[in-house]
Amino acid sequence: MKLHKVKIWVLFTVFTLMYASCKVEEGTEGTPQSNYHKKVLEFVSIEGRAGAANISWYNPSKREMEVTIKYTDNNTEATLHKTSSEKNDELLIEGLENHEYVFEIIVNDTKSGLITEKKQFSVLPLKVYSIEDVIETVVAESNSDGIKFSWQNQTGSGIDLKITYLVYGQEKVLSKSSDILNDNISISRAPSGPMDFLVEISKDGQKIQRTISLVVEDMVISNKSEWTVTTNSYRPESPPSNLVDGNISTIWHTPTTAAAGAPGFPYWFIIDMKKEVNITKVHLFKRVGTHNGFGDFEVWGSTNGTDFTQLSGDTFHLIQTAEYDNVGQKFNISGKPRVKYLKIVALKLTPTWTPQTAGYTSLAEVNVYGDEDF
Repeated sequence: MKLHKVKIWVLFTVFTLMYASCKVEEGTEGTPQSNYHKKVLEFVSIEGRAGAANISWYNPSKREMEVTIKYTDNNTEATLHKTSSEKNDELLIEGLENHEYVFEIIVNDTKSGLITEKKQFSVLPLKVYSIEDVIETVVAESNSDGIKFSWQNQTGSGIDLKITYLVYGQEKVLSKSSDILNDNISISRAPSGPMDFLVEISKDGQKIQRTISLVVEDMVISNKSEWTVTTNSYRPESPPSNLVDGNISTIWHTPTTAAAGAPGFPYWFIIDMKKEVNITKVHLFKRVGTHNGFGDFEVWGSTNGTDFTQLSGDTFHLIQTAEYDNVGQKFNISGKPRVKYLKIVALKLTPTWTPQTAGYTSLAEVNVYGDEDF
C-alpha cells in the first residue's frame, strides 16, 4: 500500500516538473531556462527611410521584453524604450538627417531581469525631399507639337505646380496637382522664339519659384482639318484636298496631257486656312517613290484671297529624291508674315525629271508652321 502511494507521488512529481518545464519553454511564467531575450536581439533588423530609421524585431517567446535604443544625433545622446510582448514589433525613429547613424540596442526580459549584451547597427536614413528638390528637376522641351514640362517628385506626397508665361503681353497660366513620381504637363500653342516661363511649386503652405528660359520651336498650325484647297488643275482621282488630309500616301496630281486638260507650268494651289496666322515655314512632302514633280516654286500669301504678296521674295527648290519621301522638306519664311491664304506656285519641273518636256506635276502633303492667335 505504501509502495503504491510512493509510485503515485513519483508520477505526480514527474508530471509537475514536465508541466513546469513546458511552461518555461513557452516563456509565459516561471524562471526562464532559455535565452529568449538574446533571441530577440538576433532578430533585430533596421531599415533607412525618408528622414527616419525603422527598427523591428521578432520575439519568439511572447514574453514581455524591453527594447532600449541609444544613438547620437547632432552631438546629443538620445535613448528610446519600448516594452512589448508582441511577436513582431517595431520602433520608428524620425527627424533624422541624411548621414549614417549608429544605433546601440539592448533587450531586457522584464520578468527575469536578464539583459542581452549590447549590439550595434548602422544605417543611412534616406534623404527627405522638399519642393526645392522638385523644382530643380523641372525641364522644358520644345518641338513642333508644343512645349512639354516634366519633373520628378520624390517628396512622397502631392504638390501643386503652376506655370505662368506671356503671349503677346497677355498672361497665361497652366497648372496641375500631382502626387506621382514622374509627371508632365504640356502647352499646345506658343509663339516661336525666346520665352520665359515662371514655374511655381507649392506644398503644405510653402512655395518656391524658378524661371526657365526656352527658345520655342515653330509649331504646326493646328486647324488643318478645316482647311480647303483650290487649284488651277487636277485629276479627279487626285484632288487638291489630298494636300491637307494628313496622309502622304494620297496626292494632288495634274492631268498628264494638254488633251486631258493640263494647262502646263506654272501650276498653283491656294490653301484657305480659315484664320490669319503668322507663318514661319512651309513643309512640303513630295510624292513617295517617284522623282517626278516640280522643283522650283514660290510662296505667296494673302489676307483676303485676292491680293497676294510673295513671301520672303525667294524662289525655293523642292528636292525630288528618295531621302525626302517620308520626312518632307521645310522652307523658312522670314518676317512671320500674317496671312490667311497660302499660295504655292510650281514654276517648273525638277531637273532630275526626264523628259523635261513633260507638263504635269504632283505633291503629297503640305504643313504650315507659325503662330496662331491665342
